[in-house]
Amino acid sequence: MEYLQAYAAHFNLFPSIKFDTKVTCIDRLVPSDEDEHSWDLWGGTGKPFSSSGKWNVIVQEARNVSSATEVYQVDFVILCIGRYSDFA
Repeated sequence: MEYLQAYAAHFNLFPSIKFDTKVTCIDRLVPSDEDEHSWDLWGGTGKPFSSSGKWNVIVQEARNVSSATEVYQVDFVILCIGRYSDFA
C-alpha cells in the first residue's frame, strides 16, 4: 500500500482519484457500422479495440447506494485486477 501511495504522490495523481467510488458500468461507444468489427478485435489476444471509439464510465458513491450516478466519457479504459482488487 505504501508503494501505491508513494507512486500517486510522486506523479501528483491524487487530484485525479475519486476515493470511495465504485464503477457501476462501462459501455463502449462506437459508430454502429464499426461495432461488430471492433468486438472481433478483442478476443483475449491482447490486441486493443480500434482507437475511434469512446467509453462511458458510470460511477456512484460506494457508501451511499441511493446517490446519483456520474458519467465520464473517456478515450480508453484500463482494467486492473490483482492484489488490491478487493478493497472495500
